[in-house]
Amino acid sequence: SDAIVLTALPAPSVDLGNDTTLCPGEALLLDLTGTGASVLWQDGSTAWTYNVIGAGTYTATVTGENGCTAQDAISVLVATPSAVDLGPDATLCAGSTLVLDATLPGANYLWSDGSTGPTLPATAGGTYWVQVSQGTCAVSDSITLTFLPMPIVALGPDLTVCDGTAATFDVTNPGASYLWQDGSTGASYSTTTAGTVVVTVTMGPCAASDTALLSVNPLPSVDLGPDVSLCEFEVLTLD
Repeated sequence: SDAIVLTALPAPSVDLGNDTTLCPGEALLLDLTGTGASVLWQDGSTAWTYNVIGAGTYTATVTGENGCTAQDAISVLVATPSAVDLGPDATLCAGSTLVLDATLPGANYLWSDGSTGPTLPATAGGTYWVQVSQGTCAVSDSITLTFLPMPIVALGPDLTVCDGTAATFDVTNPGASYLWQDGSTGASYSTTTAGTVVVTVTMGPCAASDTALLSVNPLPSVDLGPDVSLCEFEVLTLD
C-alpha cells in the first residue's frame, strides 16, 4: 500500500473590475497592491498599479507567496461623444442677436449663464461657453462676441422750405461713411429740390438709415405795377 497527502494552496485574489468605457482624456487606475508577491501586466510591466489611458484589453497575472498564480482581464473602451462647435469669435452690431446652437442628440446642456437649453440667444458682448453631456462624457466649447455701436442717424422731422431756400441735413458720425439718395457721400447734404431725402451711414460692419420728406412752397407773387407819377395831393391805392 501507499498514501499521498495533497495540500491545496490558495490562489491570490485578482479583480480588475468590470469592463468599462472611458470618456476622451479620462484615465483609469488599476491597483493590485497587496494581492500577492508579484504582478505581471500584459505589456511586461511589474508595478502594482497600471494607468489606463486608451482602449484595449488589460491583463494582470499575480503570483502569491506560495507560488500560485491568478489572472484577470478588463476590457476598456473610449467613448467618442459628438463634437460641439459654437463657431468662430464674431463681431456684431448693437441690437442684433446671435443664437448659439449646441444641439446634439440625447444631450444635456449647461451654458455660461446657467441655462440648460440646447440654444442660447446672445445680445451682449463677452465670452460664452457651453458644456454638453452625452451619457457620462462631457464636451465643451466657447465663443467671444463683440457688439459694435450703431451709427446715430437722425434727419429730423419732415421739412418745408420756401422756394429758393436750401435745406441742410447733417448726420456726422466720426469715422463713418455716408451715402445719400443721389449718390453723394458727404456727412451733410443741402438741397432746394422737393422730394424724399434718404441717407445710409456705415461704421465698420454696422449701417443705419433714415428718411425725411422735403416740401418746397412757392413764393407769393407780388406786383405793384409800373412806376407812376402823381400830382400833389393825389392819392394812389396799391393793391
